[in-house]
Amino acid sequence: MKKLDLTVCMREKEYGQALARGLAYITPNLDITVCDAGYGNSKMAPGSVIITDDRGLTGENILQLDQILPAGEILEQAARIWHKISGEVFIPETEGTVKIWKVASCCGGSGTTAISLAMARLLAAEGEKRILYLNAGPVDDYAMYVHAPFEKAASKRRFIFHVCSMEEKIFQDRFAVRDGTGVYFLKPEPEGSSLACEGNIRRITDFFRLNGYFTDVMIDAGKNPFVSYGEDIAIEVINGRDCRTVSIENGGAYTLINFAEKEKHSLSGEKIFYIPKDTDSFSAGEDSVEISMNGIFAAALEKFIEKIRGREHLNMDWRMEQQ
Repeated sequence: MKKLDLTVCMREKEYGQALARGLAYITPNLDITVCDAGYGNSKMAPGSVIITDDRGLTGENILQLDQILPAGEILEQAARIWHKISGEVFIPETEGTVKIWKVASCCGGSGTTAISLAMARLLAAEGEKRILYLNAGPVDDYAMYVHAPFEKAASKRRFIFHVCSMEEKIFQDRFAVRDGTGVYFLKPEPEGSSLACEGNIRRITDFFRLNGYFTDVMIDAGKNPFVSYGEDIAIEVINGRDCRTVSIENGGAYTLINFAEKEKHSLSGEKIFYIPKDTDSFSAGEDSVEISMNGIFAAALEKFIEKIRGREHLNMDWRMEQQ
């Protein structure tokens, strides 16, 4: 895979070096040169994207930094400039493989959308990760939870067309936009969702497994617990307020009992977890719902993610020992 050629040219050399280290940490397929401000365009390699705060440097390959930004956001802007000047699409290489998460329930009202979004935001908050949220339900109702520049994104149908056509040069930023929490989303569709088709979701997850652009894909599968999307981690959500919940037959999936009052449930097991009822973490507006990431709801999900990782790590060690 072709490397992205970057030249970091900052007035404060120490910051330039720190930025270069941050960019290199994200992906190994970068060729980074650090130089002093005022080095001059003519001495820089042609085709290199120049990241600088020096107003004296001009040109179509210049990325001017007017403020301190996360390294991941700077890399995305540099990739856009590189695409304009070279026609190439830069896909960061990531260590390991893309992890596909599926959150589903047997019935509506269990909170799969809120749980999927909160988990995606918790993963995005960890650092230089790229998290994509996908809605597999028939209606794109997640828009009420999300504040993102959807007007900048091309349609979801067009993205699916490119994937199904095996289009190699898909510039993901044309289709996926990021909200303030760092999670990426495809553009919601006003009437029905193109991803409600199982085959379309599977094509997309297979596509991202191949190109590695996202580190994690969070699928909100709604009322489709028995549909497989090739997920690595399956999570079944149960409404703890539903008195009909007496037993669970979920195969290898993890189980989240949402709106839980633990003393009212006798369910237990290594893969069963409780999310306490927490109305304070949700505030509804006229056409929007805000989810607090500082309340009991998010804290419980953060612990749940930590436990999943601990179990998956142990399972990986066991599988390696058997080989």
